[in-house]
Amino acid sequence: MQATYGPQSSPVCASCRFLRPCGCSRGHCDPPEDLNLSVEESYRMVDGPSGSASSFGTGNTMGWAFTSESHIHSRFTTDAVANDIPSEAHLPRNSMSDTGDYSAANTFISGQHPESETSRLDVNSYPPPFMFEHTNALTTTSNDSAFNRSDDGTLFRNDSDSELPSVSLMGVLLDVFFDYYHDLGRMFEKTPSEMKLSLHFPPSHQDRPHPILLHAICGASSFYMDKIPSSRLPFFERTQDSNQPNSIKQLFNLPDSFGEYHCAIAARRLYMDGRAESAHSEVELTQAVVIVNATFRRLGKLDWAFKFMEGAQRRAALLHLNVGPGFESLSSDYVQNVRVASSSSPRQEESRRNLFWVCYTTERIYAQFLAQSGLIDDIDVSQALPLRFDLVEYDIVIPQSQRQYVHSPNVLFNHPPELTDSFALFVKSAILLSRVRVFNRRFRMLNALGVPEMSVKGSRLKHVEKTADTNSECIVEKDNPLDARETEGFLHLETDVELFVTSFPAYLQEPIAQDGYVDWTLLNTYLASYAAKMILHEPHADLRLNESDYGTDDFACKSARKVVEALDDACRLFRTMAESVPDITLSDPYCSSMLYKCATICLDIIQKSFATSPASQEEIVARPRCRRFWDEFQFSRLTLQKIGTRLPVANVLDLLLDGMVLRLTSPNRRSSRVSS
Repeated sequence: MQATYGPQSSPVCASCRFLRPCGCSRGHCDPPEDLNLSVEESYRMVDGPSGSASSFGTGNTMGWAFTSESHIHSRFTTDAVANDIPSEAHLPRNSMSDTGDYSAANTFISGQHPESETSRLDVNSYPPPFMFEHTNALTTTSNDSAFNRSDDGTLFRNDSDSELPSVSLMGVLLDVFFDYYHDLGRMFEKTPSEMKLSLHFPPSHQDRPHPILLHAICGASSFYMDKIPSSRLPFFERTQDSNQPNSIKQLFNLPDSFGEYHCAIAARRLYMDGRAESAHSEVELTQAVVIVNATFRRLGKLDWAFKFMEGAQRRAALLHLNVGPGFESLSSDYVQNVRVASSSSPRQEESRRNLFWVCYTTERIYAQFLAQSGLIDDIDVSQALPLRFDLVEYDIVIPQSQRQYVHSPNVLFNHPPELTDSFALFVKSAILLSRVRVFNRRFRMLNALGVPEMSVKGSRLKHVEKTADTNSECIVEKDNPLDARETEGFLHLETDVELFVTSFPAYLQEPIAQDGYVDWTLLNTYLASYAAKMILHEPHADLRLNESDYGTDDFACKSARKVVEALDDACRLFRTMAESVPDITLSDPYCSSMLYKCATICLDIIQKSFATSPASQEEIVARPRCRRFWDEFQFSRLTLQKIGTRLPVANVLDLLLDGMVLRLTSPNRRSSRVSS
């Protein structure tokens, strides 16, 4: 009898082991029609546990088993190595507000490995991070369902790694990963089908994916499988907050979600067993660091996301992935143990090149929210820009002489069709962002050195002042303060920012199609170009609204008008996304970051337009000009809250906006802005 499946049935077809609806016609392998398992039961599947469950149908090795809470608790509370390794070295912090010693964590992220006995410990005997961090007898009972408190009951057996899911579920997770992480999928030489087939190789086989990489993929895929419970909001349940007593935090005793658990395993093993056996393994470990960074960012653990972001860029530089053929250094600055051999195929070469560009774009677009310089200067990047992905899939080779580079003339506006897709434009938007940030950071120094493009001819202003000791008047000369907007470098950047989006090819000018399909990479490209415009003009912008609410211009300052133009363009794109896209929770975390950026600018405009802090929302909306920006702020918050139903990072940013509103309406607060 062909079974019908409701919303709480097994998400995996027992015949073909793909996510439903799979179109499988082999109904004899499916469970009976009257078997409608709950979510809790459907994710306690294990592969062939002897005596624990029976199989469905003929030839099916997938069974059902149930694990008791007491067994799970005893399994993850061992302290075999508790005296050897300090907790700060291996337990990732649970939110971005935690503070602690991350020196040990920085060693494994940067590719360095401490020469100590701890690095040779058995990984399987190591207590997993996050699990039962606050032990409390009141919340641990043998009768409670482990699944109601955590998804550790969903861990499936794997022949090569007891903590990995089964091969069948691992294949499903790989499909989900390649479907929802389009840019990260470019890092791999193998196709999704080849990746799934390689899971059947012995653990020692060179073509089998590294276990750390598989754990990272498990954590990343968990966000987009509805049958896996989503991660909990870090601030309310996981934060070391002074407003929440320790007794209450211990009372919750919240374990980790499926994604957090596998990210913790990947991070722990990178620290303990991160020394790769070969250069090929080093590439896989770099891929794992990139994926863990993406997962931590979605989880809202921004401190660890930034650390893994930096670690991925350092690993890529250590492997010299930023150097293209023919641009090698004259000196022997390679580390022999990690030097990558020459590529064996064009696809492998392009996958390594894409791995670097994924690291580069991630660091450039997210570093705009940090007051720090880039880890790699653009001058040191001599790698060719990525190809169209369909050319890579068909092993079509483009000669290096016809490729584009960061240093190519007019690279931001020249988009050859054979070289350009949404990811190539995304890389160029990251280059534009990098140039804007470098200008803002180095302007004063280069101006002092007399660099022509950064030089402003200062003038002597003469005005009359009264002397301090007498009532007589005298002429005082003062230097005119530097205005970076008058330099040739600023004017050149301003032109690049204005014309970049208009130079896109016709087939890449609509990130959101009429049927609701979204090219998230192209959408991020547009948002990055708007962010570049904001960052370029924001240091010079006077964001005070005109006193008259009925004038022609909202701002007297030209830079303020440019910032608001970029703000309006970004909000217009977000409104189109909210109206046309069926599920905006599938958006990239960069959308959440830009929504937060737009909201902070709106609050900054409102705060600077009042002589004293407004007492209430009614006072803000009473002014027509302020009402417009308050509406944009409310829209940004509402969109963040919708995205937060899937991505905890959106909830984290929404909570930060709550604090900013309190600062805005409080007379004791000096500013409404939070560093962004």
